[in-house]
Amino acid sequence: MSGMRRIGVGLCVVLVLGAARMSGQDPGLREQIRELRLKAAEAHRAKDWPALLEATRKTRELEPGRPGNLYNLACAEALNGHPEAAANLLSELLDRGIDFGIEQDADLAAARGSDAFALVLRRAVEMKKPLGGSTVAFRLAQKDLLTEGIAYDPATRAFFVSSVHRRKIVRRSAGGAVADFVREGQDGLEAVLALAVDWRRSVLWACSAAMPQMRGYEPARDGSTALFAYSLLTGKLLRKLELPRDGKPHVLNDLTVAENGDVYTTDSVGGGIYVARSGGDRLAEFLPPGAFRSPQGLAFAKGGDRLYVADWSVGLFVVDPETKKREEVAPSPGLALLGVDGLVRYGSDLIVTQNMLRPHRVVRLILDGKGARVAHAMVLDQADPEFLEPTLATIVGEDVYVVGKSQWGRFDEKTGAVDERRLVAPAILKIPLRPVS
Repeated sequence: MSGMRRIGVGLCVVLVLGAARMSGQDPGLREQIRELRLKAAEAHRAKDWPALLEATRKTRELEPGRPGNLYNLACAEALNGHPEAAANLLSELLDRGIDFGIEQDADLAAARGSDAFALVLRRAVEMKKPLGGSTVAFRLAQKDLLTEGIAYDPATRAFFVSSVHRRKIVRRSAGGAVADFVREGQDGLEAVLALAVDWRRSVLWACSAAMPQMRGYEPARDGSTALFAYSLLTGKLLRKLELPRDGKPHVLNDLTVAENGDVYTTDSVGGGIYVARSGGDRLAEFLPPGAFRSPQGLAFAKGGDRLYVADWSVGLFVVDPETKKREEVAPSPGLALLGVDGLVRYGSDLIVTQNMLRPHRVVRLILDGKGARVAHAMVLDQADPEFLEPTLATIVGEDVYVVGKSQWGRFDEKTGAVDERRLVAPAILKIPLRPVS
């Protein structure tokens, strides 16, 4: 999901504010970092550039590897008239394939005229050249769907695509015919987000939540969110499992189905994870609200002994389903695991879509034997001309199919207003899962 989780990409300090809370640090260090970020945010609002620089330098000292800390410090150096220092920090990020918006960020404006910064800008432009590649599997004629989730039924070879704006689920048959599988607003559907096929039980699962980008949105519905289960054979609603309303914002955003039929789902706004036990009639808390900052995609390891969870503004985590102990997955050198939205398993590897970093990309993560570290990463597709904020994905054979043109950015995240003249046909992309070299 993109629209509601945006926390200010390209804006100094606001970016990744509070991102350290799940990094496995001791509570004292977490609190120290949190206070420094608050000081930095206040200094930025007050345009107290020396205070901003002091706070961001100290934050980086405590967490030297965090990309957000490097970027925030680069902004602070630029605002304090230190273009070379800013350029050096941004070069470190570019070495890791990360661009948070170097060309547009107003905080970097003072540094852009320097010779040191010119090289950084050239490198950022070079990164925008397409790498890897995809083909368009199919497009959907209805332009205002605001597509997010995708699932595949191996029995019928049909694809299912969710619509946030139109509050429905579209089915594309093996022959290419497109029709509504679940009609707009049917069964109380609100914005439809992730989808998952449980082929063993012939069920299509869907996440749904009240969001400003959907048609018929009413503020009174804020916090309303649920899992829907539909029969793949008939399209009939089998179950609707609502998260109890508690007056706080919640959005069940992504989900994965365990081999035993249990369904795990992330609350991207509340920060918790919930589980619907196979055959059960309610959602139970698996990890409490606030456990993550912005949990998105999740997927079980082969064998089901580990659950991987993407925290959009922090990184990738692995959770023991029995003990619920969690730890951050260590990236390979030069790899950043920020901005992971879609997350699916392919054998022992993970396929992720990243739509915070610029340019957007789809990456194959080859894990080590213990599954706690990325041994190697392979970019499958980057800066694709067909990308318009890629979101979720599904595996079909030796290919990954990705929602390439979601168009979140063309719907106002507060009012839901859309400029229909800017909309294009949603595109589903097919990307080969190349052999590991």
